[in-house]
Amino acid sequence: MKPIQLLALSAIGMASLLGTGCTKSAKPVIPSSLSSDSVTAAAVAGAGEDSERVVYTPFGPRKAADVVILHPGAHLRKESGQLLEVDKSGAVLRNLGEQKPLGYVPALLESLRQKKSQTTRLSPKGDLPGPSFGTGWITDGVTFVSDPVTYFSTTWTVPAAPAVNGALIYIFNGLEDAAENDILQPVLQYGAGPDGGGNYWSVNNWYVTCSTCAVIGASSPTSVSVGTTLTGVMQQIGVSGSNYNYTSSFTQYPGVNLTVDNIPARTVPFETLEVYNVSISTNYPQANDVQMTGINLQTAGGYPSLFWDAENRHVELGQHTVPVSNANPGGEVDLYFTTPIGGAGDFSFLNDGDTGSGTITGYPGQLVYVDIRANGHPEQTFSLELDLTGGTFYSNGGSGVVVTNSEDIDYIVIPASGTVTWHGYYSETNFAGNGSFTVEPVIEF
Repeated sequence: MKPIQLLALSAIGMASLLGTGCTKSAKPVIPSSLSSDSVTAAAVAGAGEDSERVVYTPFGPRKAADVVILHPGAHLRKESGQLLEVDKSGAVLRNLGEQKPLGYVPALLESLRQKKSQTTRLSPKGDLPGPSFGTGWITDGVTFVSDPVTYFSTTWTVPAAPAVNGALIYIFNGLEDAAENDILQPVLQYGAGPDGGGNYWSVNNWYVTCSTCAVIGASSPTSVSVGTTLTGVMQQIGVSGSNYNYTSSFTQYPGVNLTVDNIPARTVPFETLEVYNVSISTNYPQANDVQMTGINLQTAGGYPSLFWDAENRHVELGQHTVPVSNANPGGEVDLYFTTPIGGAGDFSFLNDGDTGSGTITGYPGQLVYVDIRANGHPEQTFSLELDLTGGTFYSNGGSGVVVTNSEDIDYIVIPASGTVTWHGYYSETNFAGNGSFTVEPVIEF
């Protein structure tokens, strides 16, 4: 598995650069002076204070001023390290600036990264660092080819919308260069992003570099309905010396196509789930997964062998990737928003000496909400002891907990086996108490 690298964020004209790399996993903590609120395409194109906002593209955070919407009919060309917007005749409309290679990070991102530890969530008990739902590239499937990709397509169905709005969700197949300096991607989006959008699904095409620009193929995304079949396609359409020309498109929506000329060969394909601003589990789509199917990848030599590798950066809700088939053409990679919990329910202990047991199943690393109670008439002792086989409690990292005359809210961490067995024992000094053990999927932290 390829190591995860740090994302490089830059602004055109920013002079102070610090080297660390390019990431798909970490979201910077945004200070009040740089609001992370989603902005519309009109705001992105604006100037002044709004241009200093940090917005979230499908390749990570950028300053709003660095998100560029192409003029109608225009395309991109990379030349002498500069990214140019050109018209159909090849005339330069805008110079979007120098595109630094992997390894450059401006002082802005570094300062945000350093502040990250100041905003750690608390556990249910409020005394330990607690979990979060994650942000950025949550999970993906990745493979590698040695020759330049000439064609890469994936078909998927627009999933059910989230039950609760507020998050920005990106689902896409994408192509990076070997150094992972930039990405070309046809993107399905839910929520308000730098290109507009809102509480509905929409599509657009993006070209994002590690250092500066995020370029959007259309001035606003095209809305699509739940259940719509999408096919995202990236195709090599020409050769420029040692570089290549590519298009990114949805076959059903040509109005958002994007063309980029003279960029390095695309050799790293991805199938990706990326999210921002998730504060509750119901910010995710009301579905278990999205199936990225009919994968078709070609090089000049034909159909290379593919071996998809799952990269799971956050699994708190059971998010993960399953490479279903390495076939080419006809492969499949499934991206899971959640994994249903097995063994959920309410379990009661009514009498002294009562015992109980059960099994909880989920995805390895997934968290399961548990509520443990023992109570009754005052001035008596009521205790419930819970022991786990194969799993641990989040708060103490141990396999056992005893609750006496109180309530304990915690999480169980699903082990690598995917199965936890629990055993409970209740005791009391009279007959006026009871114990209970509740197992539920996580809703919020």
